[in-house]
Amino acid sequence: AVVSTQSTGEKEKLSKMSLEEKEVYLRIKEENRIIELQKRREAKLREREEERERQREEKLIQIALERIIVDDLTIEDSTPLPPYIPVELPEEMKEQASFQKLALISEAVHCYSQLFVSNDDDTIYTGELISQAVVEGARGHETLSNLMINILQTLVQEKRDKLRIRDLAIPLSTVDLSQFNVGASVLVYLESIEESRSDDEMLPDLITALRTEEFYNLSPDHKFHALGLLCEEVCSSGTFGTMVQENTDRIHRLRRDLQTEAILRNKQRISDKQQRSVSDMLKNRHVDSVERNEESSSKEDEEDEEKNDEGIGSEGEEENRLAEVVRKRREDAKRKKKKKKKKKKK
Repeated sequence: AVVSTQSTGEKEKLSKMSLEEKEVYLRIKEENRIIELQKRREAKLREREEERERQREEKLIQIALERIIVDDLTIEDSTPLPPYIPVELPEEMKEQASFQKLALISEAVHCYSQLFVSNDDDTIYTGELISQAVVEGARGHETLSNLMINILQTLVQEKRDKLRIRDLAIPLSTVDLSQFNVGASVLVYLESIEESRSDDEMLPDLITALRTEEFYNLSPDHKFHALGLLCEEVCSSGTFGTMVQENTDRIHRLRRDLQTEAILRNKQRISDKQQRSVSDMLKNRHVDSVERNEESSSKEDEEDEEKNDEGIGSEGEEENRLAEVVRKRREDAKRKKKKKKKKKKK
């Protein structure tokens, strides 16, 4: 086929060629055009295949996500919630504000125990334990001091040299925290955040009380307020943000691993299904070939039997024919003997 659209330069080039050169040139040009069309067709096919593969993977990921994220209303084998356990509070903590602060502290300590509780501390800080320690004064000071030491270690590690004891002019990080100096350490920290929490009306009274009294002699409201401020400071620190980010990354990583595992399982299931279908097809082909061989062998056996029957029939006919010839010869011999006897009598 000759290309109809030709440029002016190409026409001039063709006009200078001989007939054979024109045929070769046009044939090469047509072959190049066909090759180019073939390449474009293959590229489109590749793009379609890649698009189908991408859509299939997205569908598999969506299926995996639907299996992972399930609405609690659609769960069929759900179990009822455990019965509520009433929180026993001391008489001094019947106020709603005190209970709110207790709930905040106990939830923070429970949910983020790696920041609020050291590895050496085996105490389980429940709401009941914290409330009893707050109202028991000196008897509960050991429990509260251990909790505050754990919290202060996280905060001191965060601020380092920024926390300094005014009278001694030394950083708080150089002091070994204990139940005997934990009240003074809390005072140093609260003084460092007094300016940033100027809207806290209770903080100045708390600082004044800590300057004149031991921590265990403070009122329950002052103790709860101090613990609540320390918990809020931990939850707004950079260490807390780093921990949350690490946990978030871990959750995303585990979710990706689950999605990848689901995709691999689906691919393996599809591969197994294809292998089973191929093996079934080969098995059916083998069975068909065996049946055909059996049919052909049975036909051959029948033909052989027929041939044998025909051979047996032909042999019987031959014997009968020979017997008939013998009989005729005997009869001829008898007739000849009778004729001879008659001739002799004559």
